[in-house]
Amino acid sequence: MPRILLVDDDEDQLAIREMVLQALGHEVRTATTTQAALSLASAWPPHVVVMDLRLPTAAEGYALIERLPPPSRIIVLTGDATARQRVLPVFRVLEKPCPSRVLTGAIAEAAAQDGTAG
Repeated sequence: MPRILLVDDDEDQLAIREMVLQALGHEVRTATTTQAALSLASAWPPHVVVMDLRLPTAAEGYALIERLPPPSRIIVLTGDATARQRVLPVFRVLEKPCPSRVLTGAIAEAAAQDGTAG
């Protein structure tokens, strides 16, 4: 199973996603700030990063995308409907609210590309 790093400044949403992914057998770590996410990514390299774009600002989200170490695949969750139109160096952009089945499908695809599907 892939290691998944969840990053969101909304602790309730983070907890819900964490419970869903752990129930499916994924190894999950969470962060509520860009600094915490970067520290975790260095100490515990994730296969897939699922992150909100606004942490709490979009500028912080973009900075995190640029600073995350490879080879993690990044899935962005955002309420910004125009984010899909922007060119972001990420695996996928999913619009909130995002059904769990859509998110888990995107994670499975990202993990398959990374060679860690399980």
